[in-house]
Amino acid sequence: MENDEKLLVSLNKFTNYHKTSIKFLDTLKKIIDGIDDEKAWFLLKTFEETSKTSIMEHFEFEERIVFPAVLMAHSSLKSIEIVMDKVKHHGMITEKVEQLQAIVSEASFPLDDEKKKKLIAVLESIRDMLSKHMKNEDETILKIMKQSKT
Repeated sequence: MENDEKLLVSLNKFTNYHKTSIKFLDTLKKIIDGIDDEKAWFLLKTFEETSKTSIMEHFEFEERIVFPAVLMAHSSLKSIEIVMDKVKHHGMITEKVEQLQAIVSEASFPLDDEKKKKLIAVLESIRDMLSKHMKNEDETILKIMKQSKT
């Protein structure tokens, strides 16, 4: 019964994280769309300061709580491959967030064309990677968790 409760708590928290991550993606879009606006620059500075922490907390939660619960509830070669793939994606996304932080720490408003191109490329990459990652987790990890709950 204890594993079932852990799985249910993990499932609820996992789902809530993904719901709030949609707002995160919307913020990225606003920044990209308004990159020449000073308001977008201040939004970016705030976003940059909090993004790594919130992303890292989410990844840590998945890696410490969700993935072990998934593997305990549904131990198979396929689920192990899925979890390993998600951990790999976490590393790739973290690397992009660190690139973002490096660009933002060196830049100031208004951005020159080179910095703007780099920044937009990294922001779009983070947005696309996170979007695909969440969608894939919802189709794989969430599916396993829901199946194990029933």
